[in-house]
Amino acid sequence: MAGDSDLHQKLEDQFRSALRFAVIHSGEDLDSLLRGKFREILQLVISDHLSNELTKAEAARADYLAALQAELLEPLRSRVLERVAGMFPEITVANLVPDVPTVAETLSSVDVQLGDLVTTELKDKGTGVRGAVLVSMLQYLAEQSRRSLVLAVEEPEAFLHPAGQEAIRGHLEDLAMRADVSLLVTTHLPYVISRSAEALLTELRKSPDGATSKAASAPGDADRADLLGSLYRDAGLARVLERSLKIPAGTKTVIITEGYTDGLFIQQCCEAVGRKDLLDGLHFIPAGRAANVVPQAILAEAATELPVIALLDYDESGKAAVEKLKSFSWEPAKRILSLRSWPGACPYHDIEIEDLLPVTPVTTLIEKLGNHVALDGTEKCAGTWHYRVSKAWKEEAIASLPSHLAKDDPGGMVWLAEEIWRRAQKIASPRAIPGASG
Repeated sequence: MAGDSDLHQKLEDQFRSALRFAVIHSGEDLDSLLRGKFREILQLVISDHLSNELTKAEAARADYLAALQAELLEPLRSRVLERVAGMFPEITVANLVPDVPTVAETLSSVDVQLGDLVTTELKDKGTGVRGAVLVSMLQYLAEQSRRSLVLAVEEPEAFLHPAGQEAIRGHLEDLAMRADVSLLVTTHLPYVISRSAEALLTELRKSPDGATSKAASAPGDADRADLLGSLYRDAGLARVLERSLKIPAGTKTVIITEGYTDGLFIQQCCEAVGRKDLLDGLHFIPAGRAANVVPQAILAEAATELPVIALLDYDESGKAAVEKLKSFSWEPAKRILSLRSWPGACPYHDIEIEDLLPVTPVTTLIEKLGNHVALDGTEKCAGTWHYRVSKAWKEEAIASLPSHLAKDDPGGMVWLAEEIWRRAQKIASPRAIPGASG
């Protein structure tokens, strides 16, 4: 179909009558916004939604204008006409027309005032507050409009702290859930990116010559770490942050561990001895290694108001991570849980999560695999042996440890789960944390 044909033009006109488009640029203020396409949409929504009120307002404006002319300006108008006509007989008419904005113009120049300690104009508030007002206006338009809306919002997170960015994301998600709204959002920050299954994330990249192209896409609820990697100098930080933000509903305490087996072994041992109550509300985030516990813990703390605890082995890398967290004002008695705190810890060797397992299943799996496969080393300790288990042992334990656990021997794992809850209550004090009692 030819782009300039009559039929094409009619279809385009019909499309535009059913849809309205608006673009909101980063940091845009209300004045500039209401002078653009947004003004047209606002006027259309008001005329659709409040047509009777708009008609009354227009009539009131006409009455006001007439009163100004008839009562206040008439003496001056008569004198001007008399004097000018006396000098120029051809002049027979003189009108004084006051500059009274139309109702549409008045609505487009509405000033917003907000009060905290002091009530001030919106322009005197922070960019974050101004952004929240814009989102509120968008929600109003969507709720009241009889036409579908296509809205493009550029960097709504500008100048907002992470919690504010997540709040804006929630409001925008509510807006986008409407069947009559299509919402496009550009951002450089992961806190604003939707996790809804209905959302579509698209990464855009620029080529060396400046051309922008689509790099990849993924649903909002998919693993997006690879997609978000280009936002960071170190792409691995995207995965760290993604783990921090994926805190499921019902979580009461977040525990950052060095590896995946830490949380798994706690879970398996507590379940084996009938203490599932200790697991209710615990969410473990494995950082991958001790050095990663530090940024993972700090990011998790920024992403949630829940208690966040860093669980670390008592070895060289674990001790280094403890000192690093302490430099960020993390309290060892509350938010840093070193396995050195375990009452059964030996002062003569490193303490890892496997040391808190019951002895019998540990030795059973060693015998099953053989010392040369199951062990990286042994140490004589207090008349017995301390085992440094291998990666192969850990992989075997992941699969088969529960079948070797006894109902009456949790090792040190129940103590560890109880200690996590004790520390969570300290962090949250005086606000009580619902959880298991030790």
